[in-house]
Amino acid sequence: MCSENNNFSSENGVLFNKDRTTLICYPCAKTGLEYRIPSGVTNIKDQAFSHSLLNSIIIPSSIINIESYAFWFCTELTSITIEATTPPTLGFYALESTNNCIIYVPLSFVSTYRSATGWSIFSERIQNMPS
Repeated sequence: MCSENNNFSSENGVLFNKDRTTLICYPCAKTGLEYRIPSGVTNIKDQAFSHSLLNSIIIPSSIINIESYAFWFCTELTSITIEATTPPTLGFYALESTNNCIIYVPLSFVSTYRSATGWSIFSERIQNMPS
């Protein structure tokens, strides 16, 4: 952690604002097949995961906003798991270049996501979380 920094904090190379409510940057060269965003993070900044090599990401229910281009050119993604029952707000092109990966959402909320503003264009990719 960057305990002496007044504005930012980090965990395993991932940059957050000081109070860890906003994920600012996931290093594109960071290795690892899966990343779970820490609970309590509410916002994913513009281009936060841009060009990352992740295969899957788990987005906690605390996320309420995914900014523009957040997952720009994340072509290695095979799945995005979103734990929130209310679809987060999506910025422009937040998920567009994710190589048509599957978007898993909580059981019984597929139709909610498929009809939500910004999410409807991904309706064919949205599925129930595996049990």
